[in-house]
Amino acid sequence: MKNGVEHPEIIDLVSSDGDTVVLIIVQTEAPNDHFLSSLEDKINNYLSFAKDGQMYELYPDTNGKDITIRLDMYEALDQEILKFCEKAKEVLSHENVSFVCSKCEYEKHV
Repeated sequence: MKNGVEHPEIIDLVSSDGDTVVLIIVQTEAPNDHFLSSLEDKINNYLSFAKDGQMYELYPDTNGKDITIRLDMYEALDQEILKFCEKAKEVLSHENVSFVCSKCEYEKHV
């Protein structure tokens, strides 16, 4: 499956949590030199997907729900990424969109 910032044109995952639609960026690869610019492109594509009607077209039950974009990182979050996430949170709030950045752990199956 193609996901993460390396594929900005793909919506990785859409989830619904009560009154909120969560658009999830699944980032399993380690950040590279172009990570932040690629992340910005991916976030902008997610915002367009949500605000330009495509999301409502594909998922009519999301109409009228709050929107959150969530970055799920499976690698370390360094200070540069955390600063970027804070700025993204601020910018997206002006679009009435929440932004969350989280560090996920791989599940270990025994």
